[in-house]
Amino acid sequence: MTLMQGKLFLSYTITIVISLIGMLIAGAINMPLPWMLGPLFITAACKLSGFGYFDANGNLPKSTSKFFIPVIGIAISANVTPAIIASFASWWPSMVLVVPFNIALQFIIYRIFLTVGKHDRATAYFSSCTGGVTESILLGFEKGGNASVIAFQHSARVFLAISIVPFMVLLLTSLSVHPRQVELPELNSVGGVYFPDVFLMISAAVGGALIAFKLRLPAAAMIGPLTLGVILYSMEIITMPVPEPVLHIAQLFVGTILGARFKSKDRAAIIRGAPMAVMALCVSIPCAGLIAYLLAHSGVANTEILFLSFAPGGLAEMSLVAISLDADPVFVAAHHLIRIMSTIFLSPLIFIKLIEKQDEVF
Repeated sequence: MTLMQGKLFLSYTITIVISLIGMLIAGAINMPLPWMLGPLFITAACKLSGFGYFDANGNLPKSTSKFFIPVIGIAISANVTPAIIASFASWWPSMVLVVPFNIALQFIIYRIFLTVGKHDRATAYFSSCTGGVTESILLGFEKGGNASVIAFQHSARVFLAISIVPFMVLLLTSLSVHPRQVELPELNSVGGVYFPDVFLMISAAVGGALIAFKLRLPAAAMIGPLTLGVILYSMEIITMPVPEPVLHIAQLFVGTILGARFKSKDRAAIIRGAPMAVMALCVSIPCAGLIAYLLAHSGVANTEILFLSFAPGGLAEMSLVAISLDADPVFVAAHHLIRIMSTIFLSPLIFIKLIEKQDEVF
C-alpha cells in the first residue's frame, strides 16, 4: 500500500466511523431512519464546521453510490408480486397527476427564484427543476445559467427533503417509523433458497446497472437493477427480500454521501442560497401534502404513501425512505420515476418555448 492509498484508507475509515457515531446518536434519540439521517446530519455538521482532517478529506468517492443505489433498486423490486402488478391499473388517479403537478410546482418555485432570489432566468428555471440533477446543471450552464447555484439548490433540496419528510410522515401518521423486520430463510433450507437468491440479487444489481449505463438511461444505477429485479421477483424466480443489514449499510452510505457534499469553504454560498432552498421546500411540502390528502379520498392509497410519492427528493433517497418505513415502495418509486423522466424530457422544451424567448412573460 502506497502512502497515498494509506491516506485515502484512513480518510474513508474516519468518515465511516463518524457516520456510525451519528447513527448511534440518532438511534438513541429514536430519530426515524437512524441509519441514514444520523450519518447525514453528523457528516454535514463536521464538513460545515471545518472539522480538521475530516473537512479536507471526509469525502467518499462519488463512485461509492454506484455500489449501493443498485441495492435500493433490488429492494424495491422485492415488493413486486403478481398481486402488485395486478393493482397497477388502479394507480392511474395519482399517476396521471404527477406530470401536471410537477410542472405547476416548478413554475411556482421558478418565480420565487426569479423574483425573490434575483437569479437570471436560466439559473432560476433549472434550479427549480423537480428532477434530473445532472441534466439540469448541464442544460442550465449551456443556457447561460450559474451551474454552481443550480447544483447547490438541487443538493439542498434533497438534503432538506430527506431531513424533513420522515418527520412529516410521523405527523401524517399510521406508518411505523421503524424498519420492517425481514426474516431470512435458513441457510440449510430445502432447495438451497438462500444462496441462489443472493447470487441472483447480485447478478441483477450488477447486470442491470451495467446495461442501464450502457443505454445511458437516467438514474441508471437504480433503474437497471430495479427493472431486472421486477422481472425476477414477479416471476418468483427470487423470493427472498433484501436482508435488513444490507439495507442498513445502503442507508448509511447514502446518508454519508449526501452529508459530505457540503464544505466549510462553501459556507458563504450556503448562507446565500439556503433561504431560497427553504422557501422552495416550504412550497413543495404543503403542496405534496395537499394533493396527497385530496387523492387519498379516491382510495388509490393512504395519505402517507401519497405524500411520499409527491414529496420533493431524489428517486433513490425517497425510495429508500419508503422501503425503511414499509410504505409501498413500488408505488412511491413509480411516481418518482415518472416525475424524473418527465422533468428530463419536458423541462428543456418548456424552457425553450416559454422562458428563453419570451420577454417578461414568465
